[in-house]
Amino acid sequence: MHRALLLVSYGSADPAGQADLAALEDVLAASVPQLPVLRAVSSPAVRRRLAQAGQAVPSPAEAMAELAARGVTELLVLPTHLVPGSDFAALQADAAAAAPRFAALKMAQPLLADPAARAELARLLVTRCPAGNALLLAGHGADGPAGQCYRALARDLQTAGGGRVLLGVLRGEPGFAPALAALQTGGWRQVVLQPLLLTAGTHTRREISGPGPDIWAGQLRAAGLSVICKNRGLARDAGVRDIYLRRLELLCRRPSANGGEL
Repeated sequence: MHRALLLVSYGSADPAGQADLAALEDVLAASVPQLPVLRAVSSPAVRRRLAQAGQAVPSPAEAMAELAARGVTELLVLPTHLVPGSDFAALQADAAAAAPRFAALKMAQPLLADPAARAELARLLVTRCPAGNALLLAGHGADGPAGQCYRALARDLQTAGGGRVLLGVLRGEPGFAPALAALQTGGWRQVVLQPLLLTAGTHTRREISGPGPDIWAGQLRAAGLSVICKNRGLARDAGVRDIYLRRLELLCRRPSANGGEL
């Protein structure tokens, strides 16, 4: 059976964000030298911006069609998405439509939708909190199942870090206000602010660490906190890459199942 791996990211049109994604995807591709690997971007808006810049990147549906045309019979799909938001739902629909073209198509869940991987990430992030500081993670946020994943991660962080590591999201819950209240209640004076995003691009500069009183960093400073901004996507963290590598290893060794999702 001819196998192939499809890596699907939300994507980034920002050069720094693209470098962050490459740091993860290159490691994943190198770990399976026996497999052909194709990369796709799930966000139509990102694909359009990349195309305008002269970078042609396939959609997941286009990549699946290409691999089927190459004669691939078993397709492994590893999304690098953190949560099962609207882009992941579209990817699921693409996979369901493409499944009849393969003898087997297996797809992993987003990282935070897997309780074991989510708890592992929480433990890792707690180790990244400098002594004497709190760590505030700023996620994108979402409604529905994706929002539930963020709330579950917040609980895992509390369990692993005892209040040293907090999570807020730009949209939805848990928001910025409860995170700030927890920092103040805990008596913290110094906080490291880090995006809970694979890429540190537009969102990081515009809403988390950039200048301006309405940005998270500015609001923390206005509340009397000393803020250290860590402008680096999670894809740059070797520990995070190791979590994805283990997920890929699991995906590769699970029994084949057409349309199956792990």
